[in-house]
Amino acid sequence: FILMLMYLTATSSNTNYDFIYGGQDGAIANLIAIPLGIFTMYLLFQLQRRHPEKTLFEYAEAILGTWLG
Repeated sequence: FILMLMYLTATSSNTNYDFIYGGQDGAIANLIAIPLGIFTMYLLFQLQRRHPEKTLFEYAEAILGTWLG
């Protein structure tokens, strides 16, 4: 989780093109994207804690059913 958090913050804040071409909108987009990425990682972490012996595809099948999973 910590490695993914560092990756998200580094890639979202080090892209100068956001600030050059987007100005303030680029900064706002980064501020929105970082919490969404952290929330996604939190969900994946909680699913892995509940299904420790399964992969992502195996517990997707267990949660959503055979057809959707």
